[in-house]
Amino acid sequence: IDMLKKDHNNINMSKDFYGNLGDNKKPITLSCEFSQSIEDLVFKNISISSDSIKGNAQFTNYQAYSQLNLNFDSINLKFYPLDDEKSKIFQLISTFPDYFNLLDNKLLFNVNANEVELSNNNKLYDISCALLLDQRKYKVTNFSGKINDHGNFNINGEIANNIHKSAFVGNLNLVHSDLNDILYFLNFKDITTGEPISFSFDTKFTVSPVDVLFDNINMTLPDNKIYGNLSIKRIGDMPR
Repeated sequence: IDMLKKDHNNINMSKDFYGNLGDNKKPITLSCEFSQSIEDLVFKNISISSDSIKGNAQFTNYQAYSQLNLNFDSINLKFYPLDDEKSKIFQLISTFPDYFNLLDNKLLFNVNANEVELSNNNKLYDISCALLLDQRKYKVTNFSGKINDHGNFNINGEIANNIHKSAFVGNLNLVHSDLNDILYFLNFKDITTGEPISFSFDTKFTVSPVDVLFDNINMTLPDNKIYGNLSIKRIGDMPR
């Protein structure tokens, strides 16, 4: 860590480090200022910058609670092999509370992003995510955004942990002007059609490293409605 500036209440710091997901290593530059008093600890003017991400943040540790705000202009995920890294992502999620085990109070975690690029043809806009970490459990009170300017989604729920696994249990509402876009993104392009199909999709769902469960599916198409449940389990590398 290079100390750039120091006075009685403030220190500027910068350090280059690498975010590693799979074989992709992207250099990230992080700089911030922090100050400490008897009542609180504040990290401010946090700057996050790399080829694939640009944003700013602020972290404050009050006596009653802690708050972390992250704001991104853009996030580029199209070069990361997310499909091959699901187990690592859930492993990270399950250990998330461990990063804050020194905090005795609640943590409010807010993330906003103007644009998230998932692939060459798929982007999310106006992303807003609010999480609450309390007593080593955390809830997603809101995760919402727009899809390719043609749809929107909203998710809420919480991470459930037990001795066997961690899982996200929540609710999903998705509205989009063309089902083909979603199918293509999910690699079901063989069943897409030439005409756009508007739809809405509501469900309760559970996602873990080994299975995905959809309960009380309610899907509305222009001429049909679909109801039911769906269970997908992974045994080895194959979904069942």
